[in-house]
Amino acid sequence: METVKKVYQLMLRWQNIIAGILSLVFLGIFAYVLNIHVPDFIVHHEQLLARFDRLRHLVESFELLAYPLFVCIYFLANSVFIPTFILGVLGGIIFDPFTASLLAIAGLFFSMQTYYWPAKFLGKSFTRRFSSSKILELSSKHKNMDFKSLFYFRINFFVPLHPVNAICGGLDVPFKRFMVSTVVGLAPRAVIYAFLGAGLVRGGSYLLWSVVLWLLLIISQSLFGFWHLKTFTNRENVVPTGGEVR
Repeated sequence: METVKKVYQLMLRWQNIIAGILSLVFLGIFAYVLNIHVPDFIVHHEQLLARFDRLRHLVESFELLAYPLFVCIYFLANSVFIPTFILGVLGGIIFDPFTASLLAIAGLFFSMQTYYWPAKFLGKSFTRRFSSSKILELSSKHKNMDFKSLFYFRINFFVPLHPVNAICGGLDVPFKRFMVSTVVGLAPRAVIYAFLGAGLVRGGSYLLWSVVLWLLLIISQSLFGFWHLKTFTNRENVVPTGGEVR
């Protein structure tokens, strides 16, 4: 019960609430614009494709500039706590899933540095904006956080992204270790979100399998996250704070 309480408290942080609301608003607007129910959504996917023709033509009008433009939008949006779920699904809707996955990973590569470098140069005074003094005191005892520890934080669904970035910068975690663990840990989300976006416009079995993969991702990383937080809190009696739901 103690772990459940800590997870609940973590989810109620203001940045998590804002990101959660944004995700719900996005899905609500998406459903409203389409004005379509799930059975029709699956059966009449051709109509759905037609609804996105204008958006696709707009993107195609930028030609090769469309790719760096999307990466820039991803970088800026995620830096201000727009969830990667929204950005990844949009990428899958606009591009093919393979391209969308690569662009999302590129966007993550840059957006994960937004708070790493300021924390690296400004130190704990900046990092405290994202985490409590307790987590800083705890982390300062383990400055040489290894790849495994960082990777675990990335695949933990309950641990927010940007506070980890700031803490790694504040503790002077080597950039290569920080970035490799970040990209490897977050890549599965980027790929599955892109396939989910593509499934929304393709429908049929493609949509079914993309939803199955999405649910498996949520279930597996949530279960792991619960175990990870339980282990972490039992050992240190503290959990990370702040951040956003992805």
